Amino acid sequence: MRLLFCISSSIIFSMRLDNTPTGAEIDAMTDEERKVLDNKLRRAAARHGLKIEKSRVRDPRVAGFNTYRLVDGAGNAVTPTGAPSAGLTLAEIARALLSTPMAALASALDDRGYKVSLRKSHGGQACRIHEDADGTAVAVDVVDFGRDPIGREVDIRWVAPDGWHFIESPLSTNELAKQVIDTLPRGPVEWRDMSSETVESYETYGGGFHYTLRRAKGDSDGVWTVIRWSLHDGVTEVKEESAAAFTLPDAKQIVLNWEFERKLRTL
Repeated sequence: MRLLFCISSSIIFSMRLDNTPTGAEIDAMTDEERKVLDNKLRRAAARHGLKIEKSRVRDPRVAGFNTYRLVDGAGNAVTPTGAPSAGLTLAEIARALLSTPMAALASALDDRGYKVSLRKSHGGQACRIHEDADGTAVAVDVVDFGRDPIGREVDIRWVAPDGWHFIESPLSTNELAKQVIDTLPRGPVEWRDMSSETVESYETYGGGFHYTLRRAKGDSDGVWTVIRWSLHDGVTEVKEESAAAFTLPDAKQIVLNWEFERKLRTL
């Protein structure tokens, strides 16, 4: 048996996350609402690499009746911190799976049709957004660093096409989801002309990377240098492309292809 450690939701949000139901709320649900919740929690468990199993006890007089447990891929029981070692109620399952800000965000985005997953990142937890609700590749990580060294209660960050975004004050799960969605890439890639007197240069953002496209000005047959810099870890990659009368649209397509190939590897 292993423990599933849960970060207190009060660090980032209110004392109870707005999408985590109480026992009383679950008891009052209709059959259809309960089915929706069951499916929601099973998807949340899968993002943690877990499964939900219902107790096989059928006699209401026997301990464990109408309870659940979390199990890992090897079938070992996983006990959330502070929860009883015996069977868990559905409300306790919900708290265990949705009690971290990134788990709650992943669930909120999943409800909206986004393809998401959870992973560890920079000592915290990240919600990776793979695809938007239309199935378009996104590849954006929203990272919760927890309390930071200078004393801020909230330290959530992500990189969108327009640069870094930071959350430094408490807010609800739905408010966070809305802010993230509002910054995700939409439509064609936007380029900025950064050319100088001697260099033809353009830059753009995509999926947590900054791209620079550069060559000597006035040299239509010159080599285009494409630089990709990761906004997450600072890793820089460089490639060169050369062709006779290579046009700017051709060069930009190289960047788009490179970004698309990276997203395919990420998904």
